[in-house]
Amino acid sequence: MARLHAIFEVLPLDGLHAIEALRREARRIVPARHGKGGRDSAIWLTIAKLANDGHGVHFITNNHKDSGRGGLFTELLAEVGDAAEPITYLTSPNDFIDQIATKLVLPDLSPADVADAFSLSIRSLVIGTLEAVESTEYTVDRAWNAVITVEAVKRGQGYEIDGQGLVQGRATVKLAEPSGVQWATGRMSGWLNFDPTTFAGKPSDVDALLDLDFR
Repeated sequence: MARLHAIFEVLPLDGLHAIEALRREARRIVPARHGKGGRDSAIWLTIAKLANDGHGVHFITNNHKDSGRGGLFTELLAEVGDAAEPITYLTSPNDFIDQIATKLVLPDLSPADVADAFSLSIRSLVIGTLEAVESTEYTVDRAWNAVITVEAVKRGQGYEIDGQGLVQGRATVKLAEPSGVQWATGRMSGWLNFDPTTFAGKPSDVDALLDLDFR
């Protein structure tokens, strides 16, 4: 996911948009038609300005009740009626990736390859957790020297973007002593980077490491 963060820019909130968002919330104007949704309004105002300034815009949200189901509410469409290009309205990041990337047919992911690709990121997250709890038994050195394995690997659709392969993966994570004694488990998810020609994994970042259990 770090690669995606490097590609996209996080836009600042315009002060006037913040004021207008609060006004919409108070007056129940879409997308704050239920009297709440100032943040959704601010997002929409940013999107509308981009579209009206001539930019192509993909709006990705699963918030159908405030933006529209099957298409934008007519009130929102009216605000971008003079835009050079219509806003592409999508319901998930995968729908967006489907539009900008080439789909790939992938072989099954080897647990060893997945562990190799994510090991540094997993280790860093575990170390961060241990630093916070200051355990005398589960130490940073123990995490740094741990053998990391993964099981029950599941993957999504594979893609090629700008010559690089991406596929979202999930797996159970286990950390053990070099002797083989297991001392921690968890669940991870993240986007695996790989070579789209050889399908060899590359160093990748974990998006989430959940349910860490030290024992």
